[in-house]
Amino acid sequence: IAAAIIPLLLHLLSRQKLKTIPFSSIKFLKELQSKRIRQVKIYQILIILIRILFILFLVLTFARPAVKTIFSSSLSGVHSSAVILLDNSLSMQAKPSVQSSFEKAISALHQVLKSFNDQDHVIILTEDPNSKQIVQFNYNQSFDDSQLKLTNFSFNLSQALFKAQQFLKAYPNYNNEIYLITDGRLPRRCLSDSARKVLQNLPGHFYVVQALAEDSFVNMSIDSAYIASKIINLNRPVKVVANIHNQSTTSKESYISLFNDDNRLAMQLISLKAQSTKSVELIFKPTKAGHYNLTLELDDDPLQLDNQYYLSLNIPERVKILYVSSALNPEVSAALQTLTHKTNLEIYNVNESNWLAQPLTQFQVMVFEPATSLNEIQFNILEQYLKSGRSIVVIPTLNSSLTNYNYLLERLVQQKPFVDFIKPTSAEQFFVLTYSPVGLQLLLSLLEKKKVDQLSWPHFKRYIKMRSIGNVLFRFENGDPFLQELKSKQKGHVYLLAAGFSSQWSDFPYQGLFIPFLHQLFAVAAQNREENLQFKIGQAITIRLPQMELKGKFNLERPDGQQIVVLPEQTDLGLVFWFKGFTQPGHYHLKENGNVIKTFALNLDDAEWQEPFIDFNKLRSDLITIKADEVNPESLQKARLGLELWPYFLALALLMLALEMFIIRKLEQG
Repeated sequence: IAAAIIPLLLHLLSRQKLKTIPFSSIKFLKELQSKRIRQVKIYQILIILIRILFILFLVLTFARPAVKTIFSSSLSGVHSSAVILLDNSLSMQAKPSVQSSFEKAISALHQVLKSFNDQDHVIILTEDPNSKQIVQFNYNQSFDDSQLKLTNFSFNLSQALFKAQQFLKAYPNYNNEIYLITDGRLPRRCLSDSARKVLQNLPGHFYVVQALAEDSFVNMSIDSAYIASKIINLNRPVKVVANIHNQSTTSKESYISLFNDDNRLAMQLISLKAQSTKSVELIFKPTKAGHYNLTLELDDDPLQLDNQYYLSLNIPERVKILYVSSALNPEVSAALQTLTHKTNLEIYNVNESNWLAQPLTQFQVMVFEPATSLNEIQFNILEQYLKSGRSIVVIPTLNSSLTNYNYLLERLVQQKPFVDFIKPTSAEQFFVLTYSPVGLQLLLSLLEKKKVDQLSWPHFKRYIKMRSIGNVLFRFENGDPFLQELKSKQKGHVYLLAAGFSSQWSDFPYQGLFIPFLHQLFAVAAQNREENLQFKIGQAITIRLPQMELKGKFNLERPDGQQIVVLPEQTDLGLVFWFKGFTQPGHYHLKENGNVIKTFALNLDDAEWQEPFIDFNKLRSDLITIKADEVNPESLQKARLGLELWPYFLALALLMLALEMFIIRKLEQG
């Protein structure tokens, strides 16, 4: 507006002082001069006023003002730019009655769209179900709401707000409107700090359309689950733990069942208070080896998808173990033969000089009784073996030094655990073995508690003192570790014993505990850390099959039965499969020539529904909340400004320009 006084300033600055110049008689010109000067001054004042008005009208034209009138709802002079943020997240699938929350949101969307005309700029932003990215749909005659799909993720509100900001900058109009159609269950993590600032500063009206199917949200979910048993034995109890979440505002009861395919294995009634969580244990006994497609399932409620949780369990028919020892005593040899004939363990004993000639990828566990030090090639092979996710058991002998053992362990686990040889101070003294809480659980997975209490524990004449640097499974009564589990720098584990199995160490091989101890030690070591894989939807998945070669045809069967041809990468350690972008929870079966060779499970991410939720009322004071079934197109139109005035101001500016030209011409004509 200040620019309007520019013509006046220019006029004042350009005025010149009059000079008196002697001239001949001007008696006959005085009357004409006076009349002409008055006329010129009037024209000059008019030109200045016209120029001021021209600049004023031009500024108002670019300012695009509008006026609200009683005819606002019928006028189309004001154009609008609008962004509709459509929440299509997991919770929008809730269907407590005839309509789901998402169906209610679509109905509200249509009502909002009816309030706009062809001259308005309107987009719908929602999340792509597969990529987790915000996608844009332009509202025009070709728009089809069938393009709007539900997703199993939470709504990426931050990305949507950034896109809304860009759109409103690209299409400036006097009316700017933002609509968020949601059930209100958006976790705070969906809104970053930078997006929060964008939300607070977005121009125009901000509407939150409440699309919750009912006044209160009723839902119970399985947030997570896992197989708690460290060792899986046939016909022995296996513990499955599920974490249940009651998201409802009232207490709820439900049955939770455990299935293997369609076969129910266990069931339990649970009761949870409002807004609470609870861990539930379910027990089943596997009766045969093979793949178990475990599914935990709650009773039906309005939101079905989070009522299931999937676990994959594989119990191998045979577990191959390579036992490397140059001097295997008869008692240990007899125990290994018993385990091979009576259990699923298949133990091969080889001399220390011949273990490199064995097909190592076929063995889940390597047991070492090293009498001599290893060379660099052997160290590298053991490191590669651990890298494949397998385990190594190290049993000391009296023929090797602590220096050699510590160097071996330093290469495998970056630790030097051995301290010194411990011997009794008298012939009558001995060291008694006992279990830790973890060791007790290992025994209970094979024996009844009563039998464990009746066991005769071995007496040791000597042992190697170790630092407690890992997970201690068994220890001596004086607290020193006897067996501990160490994590290698690779994927595998190292199980380290403080004493050997010969009579020079103890009477262990003659005790009834010896064979159960060996079985549980080898069984826990054989639990490949790559087995029983559980993933979250959308997560990148890597499957390694160390024993496989690229010979057959590989397919992946999805939960919906669809078969996908896959091509793995052949590496020195076996086959590697990579997958990404899976959004459907359930069991996935990797097949070679039609036979299942690997099963893994995908589940929803419980972070998608974790409280607290975003409170939009605290973010914008001008927030307008509308229930989805109360959205009225006419009310939305009346809330907008009515007649846009910029065309009239443009016409007036042009009129001022024409008047100035007319007056200047009149001046030139005298």
